[in-house]
Amino acid sequence: MKHSFCASAKLAARRAYEQDAYLSNIDVIVWRLFNLALDDAQFPEAVHWCDVGNKRFPVDPRFVECRLSLMGTKATEPDVPAAWKLADSVVKLTPESSRSYATASSRIGVAAVLARGTLADSAKRLLAGVRAPPDVDPTRDLEYDRAFAWTLLGDKSAAIKSLTIYLAANPNLASGFNSDNNWRWRTIADDPRFQRLVSTGKQ
Repeated sequence: MKHSFCASAKLAARRAYEQDAYLSNIDVIVWRLFNLALDDAQFPEAVHWCDVGNKRFPVDPRFVECRLSLMGTKATEPDVPAAWKLADSVVKLTPESSRSYATASSRIGVAAVLARGTLADSAKRLLAGVRAPPDVDPTRDLEYDRAFAWTLLGDKSAAIKSLTIYLAANPNLASGFNSDNNWRWRTIADDPRFQRLVSTGKQ
């Protein structure tokens, strides 16, 4: 069901872009197309939409962030110095009111790149040091990204701990983790703790 919804959402967004690539909210549509492709593990397509956004909206932090996010996947090669530069750019381009979140988010993104670049100890230190109080991250979205970074490090317990925090704040999203298409969690999908978590919403 989720895959079908994503396909429909992607088709609608693509049609909107093709019909008028200069709509007032075209940045939102491009961002949606990037995220839908990434969630669906369509990495070349995700790279394409990230590039489109970066070229059309070079000072939009989302289209710098997408390049950092892609480095945490097999879509692109991990480049640690470039990842830190991207993280710094995300923070600089983000409005001051949201910079605390952007700083934490981009550091988790760099940790994922470090993990892929076989710099496990550095990645672990970075992940452990990222803190965001509830007023900065009320829906605990950062824990979702942190959990993915822990999977890259092969630490199932830490990944499940972060997902437990995330789903405690978003229990209605637990069912989405059961999708066979959810590539982020394939390395922990057979863990009984993960299975209990996504079936009940708690560890």
